[in-house]
Amino acid sequence: MKYSIAEIKNNAGEMLGFALRTKINCAPVYISAGHLITQEESLDIIKKSVGNYRIPEPTRLAHNLVNDFRLGKLKAGFHEVAPSLTLF
Repeated sequence: MKYSIAEIKNNAGEMLGFALRTKINCAPVYISAGHLITQEESLDIIKKSVGNYRIPEPTRLAHNLVNDFRLGKLKAGFHEVAPSLTLF
């Protein structure tokens, strides 16, 4: 079993999103639909975006870049970033 999924609903029973466990013994990633996308489509996109880490690859890459900038390893300004994996 690669994914463990639980629906998140409000007190009225309305679907708000999903809690998706992408790895065994890890905290879940919380997913909710955005503009013009269904809950199921958002879940499918996240599943396709997960690489070898708990969080989706685009989020992980952005997080790493921000940390490099914060630590002074990256200068301010525009930087080309080579994609590490094909998502779709």
